[in-house]
Amino acid sequence: SLLDAEVATDVATAATLNAASDIVAQSSETKDSRISSARVLRYAIFGSLDGFAGHHWFEALDAAPKTGDLVLDTVAKVLADSLLYTPCWCVAFLMVMAVLEGRGLQAGVAEVQRDFLELLRGNYGFTLPFVALIYALAPVRYQVACFAALTLAYTIVLSLWANARPQSSELPATSGK
Repeated sequence: SLLDAEVATDVATAATLNAASDIVAQSSETKDSRISSARVLRYAIFGSLDGFAGHHWFEALDAAPKTGDLVLDTVAKVLADSLLYTPCWCVAFLMVMAVLEGRGLQAGVAEVQRDFLELLRGNYGFTLPFVALIYALAPVRYQVACFAALTLAYTIVLSLWANARPQSSELPATSGK
């Protein structure tokens, strides 16, 4: 069906652009030009999950009641995205990457506790103006592709950030929670 084709297109687009952004990030990180295919695959897998979730998120936002005023409707979508989808996306990114890297859920939880706010702030700071433009100007059927293109730029930054920070297995043991 058409819906299945739209979902598949969104998944493939997001997976491809996430993988491409990690290739660019890796190319800028090393001088020997070796690319970790396992790392690229992790970003492609996360991108496919994000493409699937994003497709349904944008459809749900588009189905929500509207005022008819472009500015108010855009503000409502940006607020919903910022308060609901983006925080969940940040948790999902940290958890999924920990699991895909073979470090497990416990490492993911530790990284969410340690890195969530920094990732969320960075996400808001880098993407928020573009999010508003996409919600205001892009028809819903193109929003995953638009966000995937934004993700191409953002994931380069995200990939560099994620691979520059210490992994939970590299942190000293602490007592507490």
